[in-house]
Amino acid sequence: MAKLTKNTLFKTDRPRAETLIDRTTRAAREILEDQAEQRELKTARLRKARLEREACTPGNAPGATSKGARKKSRSSLAKKAEGPGGTTTAGTSTAGGASVNPKEKSPFAAL
Repeated sequence: MAKLTKNTLFKTDRPRAETLIDRTTRAAREILEDQAEQRELKTARLRKARLEREACTPGNAPGATSKGARKKSRSSLAKKAEGPGGTTTAGTSTAGGASVNPKEKSPFAAL
């Protein structure tokens, strides 16, 4: 058996060389951490400005929006696009490329 010494018993591993993937991963993580930090700072700054603005305007309740400023749901927008009977009134294309317009005469109407 080999003689046990400080050099043979406790081998120090050489640090392995950083691969291209490791460098890319490290750079991406640094970028993401920087962006997250900037986003948190911006959010805090905007929150502070909003709270100050709301404190200065006593007439408006916090979180209240006017009716015009509310977003409309997709279902209400879809209902407006539909005409009577659930058909669309605007000329839209179908899978075959033909225009769907109720005022247009169908080529099959004569049959």
